[in-house]
Amino acid sequence: KNNINNFRFSFDANPNDRTPLINIFDEIANKFNAEITANYTLDGLPDVKFLDAFKRAFSQNSTLLLSPVFADEILRKKYKSFFYSNFQLEQALDYMEKLGINSEIYFSIMPSVDEQENEKSKKYGEYLKGKYKYIKEFYLYPMEIEPASPWTYNPEKYGLKNVKTSFQEYYESDKGITGSFEGEFFSAE
Repeated sequence: KNNINNFRFSFDANPNDRTPLINIFDEIANKFNAEITANYTLDGLPDVKFLDAFKRAFSQNSTLLLSPVFADEILRKKYKSFFYSNFQLEQALDYMEKLGINSEIYFSIMPSVDEQENEKSKKYGEYLKGKYKYIKEFYLYPMEIEPASPWTYNPEKYGLKNVKTSFQEYYESDKGITGSFEGEFFSAE
């Protein structure tokens, strides 16, 4: 009997060639017989081979997390490393539904995008959750501008204003968040 119950990973190094991951999934399937629950975050879309291997390797309680970032494909192409259309997303979700693979869908609120786009993403998330019974949830999260990100170095290119540039600015804006500078991990004293 294995001592592993749940495995969470989000390493999607090459969405264009997941052969190494599929090989790992096959080994997991052979060794653990779909007894491990996995939560896997993907950067790109899963293809049929990946989904078949995921289904063989992990338990029915496992979840794939997909992040189209926006409902709007033009914005997705601008901000996402591995672009896919809404049609391609729904094709993948159709196959996941056929296999009974759970999913969660993540959309982002970007500082440089107007509220109408956020509303479109919310409506698209609601539509997808209503269409697919294996979508456990969809989320619309604010995207934090991180130190040393392209947004920080070139805010004008992304239509941003008032970007934090110093450690002190990040400290002041985040110190009230549990698990942040003043939370359980760090102490200012």
